[in-house]
Amino acid sequence: MNNQSKSDKKSIFQEFVDVALENLPLDVSPELRKKIIAIIDRFLGPIFQDIERRRLPRLALVGRTRSGKSSLINAIFGREVVKVGAVRSVTTGPEVVKWATLRDNNEDDEMIEILDTRGVQEGIPPEGAPAISSLESVMMAIREQTPDMFLFLEKATEVNAAVMSDLDTFAKCLRASKAIHDGKEMYPLVIGIPTQCDQLSPPGFWSVEDRQFYSAYWDADKDGIPRQGSHADFEYRLEKLDNIREAVSVWTQHLLKIPEISPLYNLKVSPTTAQMRFRVDKSLDTDARTDLRWNIEELKNLIMSELPSDAQIEFFRLARVKTGQHKYADKIILATSGICTAVGALPTPAGFDLPFLLGTQILQIMLIGFVSGRKLSWDTASEFLKASGLQAGAGFLLREGFRAAAKFIPVAGWLVSGGIAGGATLASGKLAVAYFIDGKKMTWEETKHSVENLISSNKGDG
Repeated sequence: MNNQSKSDKKSIFQEFVDVALENLPLDVSPELRKKIIAIIDRFLGPIFQDIERRRLPRLALVGRTRSGKSSLINAIFGREVVKVGAVRSVTTGPEVVKWATLRDNNEDDEMIEILDTRGVQEGIPPEGAPAISSLESVMMAIREQTPDMFLFLEKATEVNAAVMSDLDTFAKCLRASKAIHDGKEMYPLVIGIPTQCDQLSPPGFWSVEDRQFYSAYWDADKDGIPRQGSHADFEYRLEKLDNIREAVSVWTQHLLKIPEISPLYNLKVSPTTAQMRFRVDKSLDTDARTDLRWNIEELKNLIMSELPSDAQIEFFRLARVKTGQHKYADKIILATSGICTAVGALPTPAGFDLPFLLGTQILQIMLIGFVSGRKLSWDTASEFLKASGLQAGAGFLLREGFRAAAKFIPVAGWLVSGGIAGGATLASGKLAVAYFIDGKKMTWEETKHSVENLISSNKGDG
């Protein structure tokens, strides 16, 4: 991970506590100081523990050459991070893939551990590959780094094409990852992925509307699907949907032939299409004619939900899984709102609550920005403040002390509404989510109007 060292992450939390206490007069009793520290630790302690303990997800991708492993990685993260070959196999072994999560010109790359193994039935060895078999290459990778889960890819058009050898090879890989817990054999989750579903018959029928149709009626009974478009187009869509379902069914049955796989505990199947195109500057071409991805968001949510808890944060940050980002941002908002409400109820000296509230909101904004994929840095909060029309940076405000904030942000009264501390903090959190996670840009007047409405509707939280 390239964010910050563990000591840096701790220092942000400690810096917040130190500055908050510095705003207390010297004659404040030790008991009151302890109460404030206890409140901060009770609400924010679990969040900083999550950040401290987080680690990189470890995903192992297994499949034939040209089954689309590298393309799937690109599709999951929306960036060209693994070279995709045209004819020969180009993946030479497991790779640690680096991601820039802020923007293309971000200097700090985040990392996620992807074991993108070579195809298990290569006809021509990849350029630069060691003189060992594909199976040996896969086994070496697994022994070096135990995966959180396996993603086993097979072209949807080839789920019945001489797959027994693939299954036998994969079974050996799965057994190599065996762990013992409480005397029982345990194996990582396997997600079977029929890929390139757009290539199933009938040819074509892969427009945006077609893909929306397949997603909307994936679990629907055929007789319950309302007719759409011409009779011929509707029938072709139904045929394609049936063929995708059949590929999933066949691939599921094949995977269940491996004794170590159970549908009750370590098997999921998710069909996809990962085809897309990148421009020369490596940005994603979002033209609907070239971006043919389907069911990728559903796969990302599945991966996130099945990862160990200590690996989930980095995955939903790096893969930009909005459901995970929103859920954790809500946790941050509740925690910071709780702090402001609890401290506001203490008999603190006059003038302490407003600076403390502002400081808590700055910390909240920074944490939500971090969840969105930004750096764990006060500069992240500064980005939001400046986008909202406030020229003082978060780090500057912390260094000068929260009490000095009013000199630099005379228009920020909505941020420091002490009488409705919880509601104001809830409002600032929702605005940070809109900016960082949902990508909504607002003018100062729009921001001010939104906050006033949010505070008005949440007065009961203060």
